[in-house]
Amino acid sequence: MNPNLLKLYAITDRAWLGENSLESVVEQVLQGGATLLQLREKNLDDDAFLAEARSILKVCNRHGVPLLINDNLEVARQLGVGAHIGQDDSTIEEARRMLGPDAIIGVSCNCVQQAIEAQRNGASYLGVGAVFKTGTKLDADYVDRRELEAICANTTIPVVAIGGINTGNVDQLAGSGIAGISLISALFATENPKLATQTMLEKVEKLLEPPFNPPPGAIIDLDGTLLDSLPEWDKLADNYLLSKGKTPQPNLLSIIGEMELPQSAKYLKDAYDLSEDVDTIQDQLKKAIEHVYSHKAQLLPNAKFLLENLQRQQVRIALFSATSAPLAKQALDRLKITEFFDGIYSTEDFGVTKSNPNAFLKVLGRLGTARDKTIVIEDAPYAIKGAQLAGFKTYTQDILK
Repeated sequence: MNPNLLKLYAITDRAWLGENSLESVVEQVLQGGATLLQLREKNLDDDAFLAEARSILKVCNRHGVPLLINDNLEVARQLGVGAHIGQDDSTIEEARRMLGPDAIIGVSCNCVQQAIEAQRNGASYLGVGAVFKTGTKLDADYVDRRELEAICANTTIPVVAIGGINTGNVDQLAGSGIAGISLISALFATENPKLATQTMLEKVEKLLEPPFNPPPGAIIDLDGTLLDSLPEWDKLADNYLLSKGKTPQPNLLSIIGEMELPQSAKYLKDAYDLSEDVDTIQDQLKKAIEHVYSHKAQLLPNAKFLLENLQRQQVRIALFSATSAPLAKQALDRLKITEFFDGIYSTEDFGVTKSNPNAFLKVLGRLGTARDKTIVIEDAPYAIKGAQLAGFKTYTQDILK
């Protein structure tokens, strides 16, 4: 679709109308320069929604502005217009089947994974937000600047930012890669919707001028890639079992190698009939691990040289480890390399292991870089495979040699 249509995208909300009719306020917003209008009605039945939509479509047609229907595909089909759907609404495939191949179909998303999937499934544009925290959005819906940049950098369809945008903060979106902004209360809750729209249009036209050029990025593993901690990890479970008078099986490491700490503790409890409960086992393992990071683990050869080289090239660097972020930071602080990282993340933060491609896409969203300009440096085969399935170019620890 033409990205210029998203420049100033208005979404209706009758809660702010007072004694005014929706048609009259929409008229003012379109006179002010809105480039696209979404009719959003959550509390009308289909017949009332369709009747109202017919009236609003006449207003849009007078101004040559496309109308989209929020969520209700049947109303959109009967009017012959496009639609916007959320993550929990109808699928893009269903919308395409009902509305046709040329219909504008927008999809709400708040992370890189959802954005890539929506584009792959045929979305015309992405509605991303909330880009600013608001009282009407849950914190879970908040999309920070880095995530917004990453969504724009890793998709080719246009992106419109939504959520909490007003005249005081809209300038902060400059250079993020968006095609436009979407507004509700900033237009419909004002005394003069036409003037409010004109003001916001002037601002958004200025902030869209700078080109978007995302920086390169690197997602780097910790254990076995930067630190010599793998031998300690490899014998951690064996040493623990021996301390409990148990004989570890020869292939124990291959069984628990991809498990997170809670799963490892449960496996040891069940497989070796340990008297301690799972929480106690986990705590005891964690203390042994903490000692490794706080006192023993050292940098592998050339690890600091790599970080210095990436920093000189202005690469955004994320540490991504199966080790908890606080423990990883403890080691980085001790070794005086924390400053090199734009973020320190653990698989615990995302609830997925590195074998899942989405794990790396989640880190990409925190970095705000383009996937084709971001490398992954890993040592574990299952993690390398996960990163490659996510579309990253990968390197092993050999890059440090």
